[in-house]
Amino acid sequence: MTTERFSSSRIRCLLSLLFASLIAPALLAAPPEERAHTLELSRPVRPWEFLCTVGTRAGLFGNEAGRMEAWVYPLKLLRDFHLRFETEGRALPAESLARTIITRPESSTIVYTGDTFSVRETFSVPVNEPGAIISLEVETEFPLEIEAGFLRDFQLEWPGALGGTYSFWDNDQRAFYLGEETKKFAAFRGPPGVPDQLLRIGGEFVSARSDKQGQRDQAHRDRRVARRPATSGSSV
Repeated sequence: MTTERFSSSRIRCLLSLLFASLIAPALLAAPPEERAHTLELSRPVRPWEFLCTVGTRAGLFGNEAGRMEAWVYPLKLLRDFHLRFETEGRALPAESLARTIITRPESSTIVYTGDTFSVRETFSVPVNEPGAIISLEVETEFPLEIEAGFLRDFQLEWPGALGGTYSFWDNDQRAFYLGEETKKFAAFRGPPGVPDQLLRIGGEFVSARSDKQGQRDQAHRDRRVARRPATSGSSV
């Protein structure tokens, strides 16, 4: 009678194969729409906890209350990005309504819930592209205006430094243009998918309105705030 001895590495390999054989049938048995979001973690929001979404060339960093800063390495574009909701004559800071955090390999989502509306704010950064997208998915029973506020913070990562910087609203690009006096670095930030009649610009914020559709129907809208860098004065 012979006894076969297994090394620790071979045991780990066998366990991995066993685990894969058990999990694969379960994934294949799930509907396609469920398999698409199998890799997902969610829990109640902890406003003080760190939150980030990063790629190799850009990143969004902040907390689970929804206050973020944006980077396209080695440039910092803005800080204190946050949302505010206006409905039925009330202005509601988004952080007071943050309820759930959802994390997937490609994105992180904060779910804000009010008495008559729900907003899903999704942060995503492409793996190899110098930019980021913040999308808003809205369900509301009454007209809802969403204000995205931020502070311009256009500077190089320490110890680098830029000279004089400036920003203005570019109607052609439908975005804020950020630049500096040498014209070596520039960036855009704005909501390219929002119709003109639903867009309002003031100072350093962008707001979009979702109108009620019918007396009892829910309005469903998608808003995107994109940040795109440009170098040597060219646009992307």
